[in-house]
Amino acid sequence: MGIGTLTLMGMLLTPGQGAADLSPINQRHIQIPIRFDPARRGEIKELLLFVSRNQGERWEQMALATPDKDHFDFTAPGDGIYWFNMMVVDKKGDRDPPDMNSAPPGLKVLIDTQAPVISIKSVDRVGDEMLVTWDIQEPYPDLSRLKVEYRAGDGPWLPVEARQSLSGYARFRPVGAGALSVHVQLHDLAGNRGEQVKDVSAIASRPNPSGVMPAANRVTLSDAGVDPLSTGGASPLPPPPAAESRNELPSTPLAVSSATSTPVNGPLPPLQIINVSKFDMAFDVEQKGPSGVSKAEVWVTRDDGRSWLRWSVHDKADGPIPIDLKARTNPQPEGVYGFKIVLQSGAGLSRGAPASGDLPDMRVDVDLSPPVIKLYEPIPDPKEKDVMILRWEAVDRNMASDPITLEWAESLDGPWHPIVGSDGGVSGPARRLPNSRSYAWKLPVNFPAPKVYLKVSARDMAGNISEVTTPQPIIVDLNRPVARIQGIVGATAQQR
Repeated sequence: MGIGTLTLMGMLLTPGQGAADLSPINQRHIQIPIRFDPARRGEIKELLLFVSRNQGERWEQMALATPDKDHFDFTAPGDGIYWFNMMVVDKKGDRDPPDMNSAPPGLKVLIDTQAPVISIKSVDRVGDEMLVTWDIQEPYPDLSRLKVEYRAGDGPWLPVEARQSLSGYARFRPVGAGALSVHVQLHDLAGNRGEQVKDVSAIASRPNPSGVMPAANRVTLSDAGVDPLSTGGASPLPPPPAAESRNELPSTPLAVSSATSTPVNGPLPPLQIINVSKFDMAFDVEQKGPSGVSKAEVWVTRDDGRSWLRWSVHDKADGPIPIDLKARTNPQPEGVYGFKIVLQSGAGLSRGAPASGDLPDMRVDVDLSPPVIKLYEPIPDPKEKDVMILRWEAVDRNMASDPITLEWAESLDGPWHPIVGSDGGVSGPARRLPNSRSYAWKLPVNFPAPKVYLKVSARDMAGNISEVTTPQPIIVDLNRPVARIQGIVGATAQQR
């Protein structure tokens, strides 16, 4: 390990100077240069280095130097925060400062030689996104240098936007096909770097809602809070189907604009979330000349303008242009698209194809898949009488606000009754609730049925709706019978 160099400003500072702030360093052997007013060199007998490991409560003399020396040598016995100060002893024996306990520290140093310990806890699919979670052990992190990235197959490492947290998570929509690798890296304040790479299986498409496992009868939660229908701590969602390419444009484009990595600048247009892949795109024509418009080209981007692809060409575009995002064997029609329309005049003039870095004029998120729901067995509330805890899991990359409705029925054929009605009670249409994953259902007085079917519905912002019902009725009789002894029947008892 090398030698770190820091600066200790002694008590003979020139006017206006003060103590240094906390200085992180990743080496235990430190050379501390000595700085003092050169005009007073002839008055100095010796210089004493004092060190405190408990923020000034106790100081120890650790080194001595004569005024011809330019530094102290110090080797820390371990990692931690060290305060340093220098005492000047003149030829008369006077000390400056006279009492080290009353002097402010000249230098505060964080010595940290250990790299952050990073653990990628899981990488799971949630809808058509990946969810990565991590836990980092580091007492002095530099969270501004947290980096999360992924790579599909042999492709480049791509950054993932992540919240700066030691125990956190991030979602990303992978681009490319093949085995997926996730990389989490963090530097601490002293510059030590910790990292971990986790390889997972090939990227798969989102789970099929039809594969949702409904609740089984008579299942309860374990004390550890593990989902009762999961196995071995696995993801509560059904396993995904076979691997599929994600967010890719067709492999046989008509024409592709520049694909360099020019950064996209400026605000993007608002994102419209739709649940159709075919629609008509209306547009206005500006600066129209006497030759009119002879042709319209629709250009598409899947990366907010970094690369563009000519999607379709339309002659005599005098009205809305039909868009079909499933055309031309698009392997992944779901996802975010940006659009530009390039018009050509009757004289053959146009503004030209969009270049890398050009912003789209319109953005849509095509979401064709309804939320994925998993319904768990309800459990009685151990703290409150006549209350049943309903539990579910619902995921979607575009989940709506208050997307959940809860209903019950005595038969799978209905009629279905709201557990929470629009009036706050049990009448009217079902009220939409937050996706809180559980709801405390207080059974009404004189509830008419001992067993009921339950239904959970979820809606996303694109308007897709899915629902899951229990295949068998659930027992909702929460009464706990109590015996009251009346006496002996059929025999004569004698009392003493």
